[in-house]
Amino acid sequence: MTILTTLLACLALSNEPTPALAPLPVPPPLLTAPALAGEATGQVERLLAYKNGVSLVSVRVSGTADGTGTLRYVLPPAHLVAGSVWLEGERAPLAVRAATSEEDVLRPVEGLAELLEANIGREVTLRWLPSGVTVLPEKGPISTAGVITRLVGPSFQDPRFGAPPLAPRTHVVLAPPRDADAWGRSATVLRLDDIVACSGEDLRSEIVRREVREWALEFATEPGAPFECDLHFLARGVQWRAIHRLDGDLAGEDELSLSVELSNDLIALDDTVVHVIAGEPNFRHEHLASFLSARVDATPDQNVWSQQIANPFANSLTRGRAEPSSLPDTEATAAGSTNGDLVRIPVGTLDLEVGGRMLRRVRTESVPVAHVYTLDLDVRRGSENGVEMRDARGPAENWEPAYKGGFVRSRRAKVWHQLALTNTAATPWTHGPLLVVRRDADGPFPLAQEDLRYTGSGATTEVPLNLALDVDVAFEERSLGDGGRVEGTLTVTNRTP
Repeated sequence: MTILTTLLACLALSNEPTPALAPLPVPPPLLTAPALAGEATGQVERLLAYKNGVSLVSVRVSGTADGTGTLRYVLPPAHLVAGSVWLEGERAPLAVRAATSEEDVLRPVEGLAELLEANIGREVTLRWLPSGVTVLPEKGPISTAGVITRLVGPSFQDPRFGAPPLAPRTHVVLAPPRDADAWGRSATVLRLDDIVACSGEDLRSEIVRREVREWALEFATEPGAPFECDLHFLARGVQWRAIHRLDGDLAGEDELSLSVELSNDLIALDDTVVHVIAGEPNFRHEHLASFLSARVDATPDQNVWSQQIANPFANSLTRGRAEPSSLPDTEATAAGSTNGDLVRIPVGTLDLEVGGRMLRRVRTESVPVAHVYTLDLDVRRGSENGVEMRDARGPAENWEPAYKGGFVRSRRAKVWHQLALTNTAATPWTHGPLLVVRRDADGPFPLAQEDLRYTGSGATTEVPLNLALDVDVAFEERSLGDGGRVEGTLTVTNRTP
């Protein structure tokens, strides 16, 4: 306080003009810190997303090895990687190692098996039904009380791939309850599939699981040397679906547009060429995690192991380098291509962070449109109800009893107004919701949203619009009295103005 007062007094008594304060120096612009030696950067250059949730991710990995000749690249979460991992480049690394960092995570239990496991050592009451019982006993399920000691199950190992033993937990072992009446009783073993309820005091609803927090590839090369390669792997985490829209006056030809909804929970996309793949993919071993993402217990303080990757480095000099960045500029916007089974639909170049969602229109084409009216009835004879019928466009299980005696005396039926769309493009239409919009003078008028089914090139598909309320249909049958033959009559009345 004294120093501040003295300073103000000196300024007030001075006859000299107060000098202008010099402007503060402007700091230089912030620059992105270069990657440290031993830390690789990755640029996702290409992504192919299949309809079953599996994607092929192509990453350009580059960096400078540290003094030990190690270059480390952090990958997406280990549980997302499915199937194979492979590399391409001009120069092969000396070795490739996978390293993980793990931690214990407390999370809610998932399913009965984890609930029982979380309560090992506690006394519970299990209500269960013997296998194969479909009707409840008079007194309901059987109750068995005891202390959970362990969960057991058979082990299985696939000899073709040297996979670690899988131990599905199929049974729970109960020790006798902690009371005098249970002294000398033997343990009880129950099948998990037979248990219908579990109760007890202060049951735990959370369980501790060791999960991989981070996993990385470590490339061994020359100390201090730059290294670059293309990393390809199959992984889950990118989902997509097709969204169709039909616009026009619904006469002659109208515009059919295709948009793609994309969700990304896998890896950040930055200037990445993205394709979505329609059709039924065949990734037979997608459920087998790569050795590079598997967790192998080595020592308590170390969980690092080596795995040499089979890769085409040796062939790179003879066949040329296959690098995503050398793709033609038109690939991101070229028309879709097909091999007859799978259809590749280019979405374009995207920037999409992990957790991001996007919708992009990728194609618009003209399609011939025709109007059709259909009557679809399923008739099932010989059931316990005699004759049953259902609307073919209704729920498959919605069978309605008609009349006993083997024939239908009288029945009203529904007529559907549908659009017949012909695919004149070179590639098929993939399955997805279709919004039908009629362009009226006062604005768009949505008429229906239905499924557009897979339609091959040159084929025609029918899309239901609405029930034709002005078209009446009466359906009746009469017995001819000779061997159970019947005669049917269908009467159609069109009241459309």
